[in-house]
Amino acid sequence: MKKTGIFIGVVAVVCVGAYTFLAQPTLEAELLGIGIDQKAVVIPLGNAGIREIQLVDVTINDSQTPKNAKVQMKENDTGFVLTESISDSKGYKFIKYDEIDIEPGTSEKDMGNQDSLYGLMVEDDEEINSVTIKYKHLGKEFEKTVTID
Repeated sequence: MKKTGIFIGVVAVVCVGAYTFLAQPTLEAELLGIGIDQKAVVIPLGNAGIREIQLVDVTINDSQTPKNAKVQMKENDTGFVLTESISDSKGYKFIKYDEIDIEPGTSEKDMGNQDSLYGLMVEDDEEINSVTIKYKHLGKEFEKTVTID
């Protein structure tokens, strides 16, 4: 009986340790392009983790809700589009950021010299100085801020 308790305790410690090790921030996000007057930006997204990332919230300039924030899926060799308005981007597919998962294996390391598959386009009426992305990975919530210089 005592050995069973010790075994269960060791298994619990190993599981907690593995979860703590695996549930680390895994979102890759860096600035790719800036629109006129810094009112629109494109940020490629990648996932270096082992499970999907769910985007929870996108804010600009320390906590303001942007006018528009959507994820663009790169299809074929079209790349990402950067315009002053997502509605002007005919022929490109945009998805609400909270309706798409960023798949694992899409980090810069995993993709090699290929471009990212996901691009976050954020637009607002005000100048964008920073974009903060809140996301979940393995049930834990993380935050990544991209500063626009």
